[in-house]
Amino acid sequence: MKRILYILCIAMLATACKRENKSAKLLEQYQALNDRISEQLKEVESPEVADSIVNAFIEEGFALQQAQPESEAAYVILSDLYYMLSMEQKEQAFAVLNLDSLEAHDLQRAYEAFQAEKHTAAGLPYTDFNALTSDGNERALSDFVGKSDFLLVDFWASWCGPYD
Repeated sequence: MKRILYILCIAMLATACKRENKSAKLLEQYQALNDRISEQLKEVESPEVADSIVNAFIEEGFALQQAQPESEAAYVILSDLYYMLSMEQKEQAFAVLNLDSLEAHDLQRAYEAFQAEKHTAAGLPYTDFNALTSDGNERALSDFVGKSDFLLVDFWASWCGPYD
């Protein structure tokens, strides 16, 4: 019985080490990509060329994150790339991760921001709400929608006076 437990422990340790090696290799690839892009950007003078280099970095980095979503490296890469990703890429990135592990990798806030962004993106229907007007009457946002070509909603705190 002890021998079986010993063999099981060795097998689990070997599996964990193998996973760790894959994760370390992925991080090395990502770091090499980062270094390569940084060197390329040093030599560029055109903003258009710089943008295309950065876009290539985002695409390649995202592909690395998607390649091994079960690895620790996938969380690190997502954390690094998060604010550069499109909504579609963020959706794909979070879809392959274990959402229970987000907090352990400091990605819980990013996930919450992603959820908020997803529900308030341009082009989505607005969420109706009520608010008090300056004369104390309650009005709904829907009272104003569709009355003109556009609607500007200016939010300010009670301690901030309106602009003149």
